[in-house]
Amino acid sequence: KFSHKSHKAVVSTQSTGILHLIDKLNKLRIVLASGSPRRIYALKGLGFTNVEVIPSKFAENFNKADFPHASGYVEATAREKTKDVWESLAEKPDLIIGADTIVVLGERIIEKPSSPEDAVNILSMLSGNTHKVLTSVCLILKSGETQSFLSSSDVTFAKIPIECIKAYVDSGEPMDKAGGYGIQEARGSSFISGINGCYWNVTGFPVHDFCVKILEINHKLIKKKKKKKKK
Repeated sequence: KFSHKSHKAVVSTQSTGILHLIDKLNKLRIVLASGSPRRIYALKGLGFTNVEVIPSKFAENFNKADFPHASGYVEATAREKTKDVWESLAEKPDLIIGADTIVVLGERIIEKPSSPEDAVNILSMLSGNTHKVLTSVCLILKSGETQSFLSSSDVTFAKIPIECIKAYVDSGEPMDKAGGYGIQEARGSSFISGINGCYWNVTGFPVHDFCVKILEINHKLIKKKKKKKKK
């Protein structure tokens, strides 16, 4: 059975950071329920050396109309992707990390382009506007306890000539990215005139909020050795 706790990330001044715990965390069995190169890169950058990559096979076919808010949609998708991997493993790891990222323009949820034509349409809509990037990260512990958090960033696009949009789509870069662009790549980043929030969240993995959550639950992951009683 799953128990579930969630929090929405806000501007935080609390102390965080997990670098002092990384050696102990690397002794755990940790699974990433995603094949995203950006998420793998972020975890490696934090010092994780033992992460098994097992991409989720969840179909990601929720009806968006069933969710009053985009946040509920991305949270449900991240949860099911992570749960799919957890249920597929006979021997449960110490921690499974799953995530889903979407772009939201007004009330419209935008995911990865379905075709080059779709990518052109998406980028044309984003041109000259500010959109939100929402990432939900779901963590399942060995016990089955589930924790999650939601991160949000605002990204503003300058006006982009249609010829530039088509040239970008022809490069192939937009096709595997929510919203049809990658902030971590120079070509995609060149459209962005401003960002309010976590840069890493826009890449698909909110590093700061992830560290906050790991610091919060590390006592459940890293068991302290009991001191032997003196005779």
